[in-house]
Amino acid sequence: MKYFENFPRILYTFDQNLIEFKEVVDIFTRVRMLDSVINNVSVYYTYQYKDSDTVEGIASKYYKDANRHWLILFTNKILDPYFQLPLNQEEFDQNMVDNYGSVANSQQSLHHIEKHTNVITAKNGILDLQQYVSIIPTNVLSVDGSTSLPNISNPIINVGSNNVVSFSDETTVDTSVQLIAISAYDDSVKRNENYRNIKLIKADYVNQVETELKNLLTL
Repeated sequence: MKYFENFPRILYTFDQNLIEFKEVVDIFTRVRMLDSVINNVSVYYTYQYKDSDTVEGIASKYYKDANRHWLILFTNKILDPYFQLPLNQEEFDQNMVDNYGSVANSQQSLHHIEKHTNVITAKNGILDLQQYVSIIPTNVLSVDGSTSLPNISNPIINVGSNNVVSFSDETTVDTSVQLIAISAYDDSVKRNENYRNIKLIKADYVNQVETELKNLLTL
């Protein structure tokens, strides 16, 4: 099913004298999939989007109809397929050139600093590691009393380490803090990779989703 084929039609004119009207698709009609459906693991599975993929190709393979690519965008709340799906390497490199002049410049441009707080808890021989990450903007001059901050040439600074606290029940907590410089390139890589995990509605439910969409659009 094509996404817009069941959208309502309206009369619209480009004529300032309002003489001639044409029937057009009302693209401002809005519908969305309920979060309760999207979050129901029984109706979808997670797919790892590859560089060679397109939503049309995935729809053709899994739903036997390339026109059902809208279902993938719909399920993942994707409004802009260019910026909300992972770029392949060529597209990614071109994006770096467009934004920073070259890939090399993006690798040398400081985007932000991350504060990594690592907490290791040991009790009865069992270790538990928790890591907390916060973003430090580049205009900050000091973090936790540190007189120096990391940069692209010196990307990691240990602010504090081996701050061990022992408790009467033999539990120990070891806290360490690192400041890590993140380049524009690495930040963009992380963001790009985060788009790879997409949800695909299982094929058994596709007809049901399409029927529900038709019903909503014809109310």
